[in-house]
Amino acid sequence: MQPSRNCSRCGADLDAQAAFCSRCGQPVREAAEPSHPYRSVREQLADLQRRLPGNFATIPLEVLAVVALMLASAIWLCVTVALHVHDVANLFDETDAVSAPGLALYALATLVILLVFCCWLGFLAWRITEADPRARAVAFVPLIGYGLAVLFSNAGVDGAPGTRAALHSLDSHGTMPIATMLMCWAAAFGLAVAPRIRGFFGVVGANGRTSLRFDPVRVGRDVLIAFAGGVAAVGVMYVVAHLIADSSETSIGVKVLVVGALFIVVAAGLIASLPRLIAGDPLARATASALVFSYLVLMAIVEGQDLALLILLFVGLGGLAYLWLHPAVRVRFAPRSRPPASFPNASSTGAPSASASSYHAGAPPHGVPLYGATADDSQPNPNPPSS
Repeated sequence: MQPSRNCSRCGADLDAQAAFCSRCGQPVREAAEPSHPYRSVREQLADLQRRLPGNFATIPLEVLAVVALMLASAIWLCVTVALHVHDVANLFDETDAVSAPGLALYALATLVILLVFCCWLGFLAWRITEADPRARAVAFVPLIGYGLAVLFSNAGVDGAPGTRAALHSLDSHGTMPIATMLMCWAAAFGLAVAPRIRGFFGVVGANGRTSLRFDPVRVGRDVLIAFAGGVAAVGVMYVVAHLIADSSETSIGVKVLVVGALFIVVAAGLIASLPRLIAGDPLARATASALVFSYLVLMAIVEGQDLALLILLFVGLGGLAYLWLHPAVRVRFAPRSRPPASFPNASSTGAPSASASSYHAGAPPHGVPLYGATADDSQPNPNPPSS
């Protein structure tokens, strides 16, 4: 059976033996063309995308590629964790080793952090498909932080703590961590530079530039919440590992107990400072920064260069980057003075000045736009409509 052909002038179907088009009379040699013309790879991928469920059928292909890289990284890392669960289980079975239960919990902290990290990547990938600009901003932290953690991890060193000895192949620079690192960095690069992705999350203004709508302080707050949760989990694991193990005959001694307790204190202090951080309190930002760097000091005390501990470190530093380096936060955390009791710029008729009106109307301090609004939305209208 020969494939059907169509007339290039009128689109009518052509018979296999016809010499002329039956509708317009154009010669078949000039009119015939295949019914399925050549299509580019992008068009073929777009046809495949339309068959996907939900938002996956309508989002740009570049966004879909980034989401696929994030999900592949999370799944690959989950597989890596699953392959090392047996190593931790073997520590519980070593009944002749006094420190085996404590070392097992010590190593289990690494697996728990990595598993939660995978779930976090999956959640951010889902929020990215919903065009959430804050999820895009948060995603840079785990994507870049994981790669840096792989580069700086130092597994298998002689005299290293038990968790690195038990999970040597997990932390070592093998195929799976390197592949996951490259996928994470590729996803971060796409989120940062692809024009269609930036347009998917932002609004293109009259000048052709894309304005991304997110509050860097809230992004930093979200990242620090994840950091505090991971630090608290590690602290609990360290404390429990010390309580189970015989501290006199194991490498998990009082030092780990103290560091675990301090980890919990760091996490609690960060959570307590977050409400004042959102309010723009400079002292709260300084406190959060000091707590993140104290985590770095505690890592050095326990010689913690495990992959999970380094991931937490770079997550915390990523949150601080949004709180200190983003241009919008300079005004947000600027020192503020209490509003004066009387405004000297008030008119002689007793009407409040423009600054007083904006203050009592609840306008954001220092002209900072509210979350989800552009800079123009937060400015008071100089010509309000007459009632």
